[in-house]
Amino acid sequence: MKAFVFPELHEDAEIGVSGSRYAIRTDQREALRFAIGSLHSLGAMRLHHGKCTGADAESHLACHRLVASGMRVTIHPPINQRFVAKDLPIDKTWVCERPARTYAERNRDIAFASSVLIAVPRYDEDDPRSEHSGTWMTVGFARKFGVLVYSCNRDGSITDITRRQ
Repeated sequence: MKAFVFPELHEDAEIGVSGSRYAIRTDQREALRFAIGSLHSLGAMRLHHGKCTGADAESHLACHRLVASGMRVTIHPPINQRFVAKDLPIDKTWVCERPARTYAERNRDIAFASSVLIAVPRYDEDDPRSEHSGTWMTVGFARKFGVLVYSCNRDGSITDITRRQ
């Protein structure tokens, strides 16, 4: 993975994650762990995710490794339980779970709660298969709210996608 430097964060910065519910590539997983660790070292102490399999579950596990240094998680589960990750370590001392909402409401809530959003997409934004993607919907909300947005790409690189390329 090429070196990536995140900008300084404000004191109460929060990370949001939105990504594919399918298993993510090894390179993407490493980029996601790097991004979460880097942002945590810059002061981010809370991560928001949607409790689905794939990127959400991977981000949760990455935060589990950072609990001793103060990292906390807020889960925004969907009403539709079909893709919910069932085996996440959930300890009420470091995890807060919000009431279940529709995918669109949940995606908006994650974007709104975030200072920085990490996208872990299955396909590029301009790919026709991304037309109904929850990840890209969340990115759109984040851009609208003025949130910094970074993508952990399939090749393991991280790019700033705050503004549509």
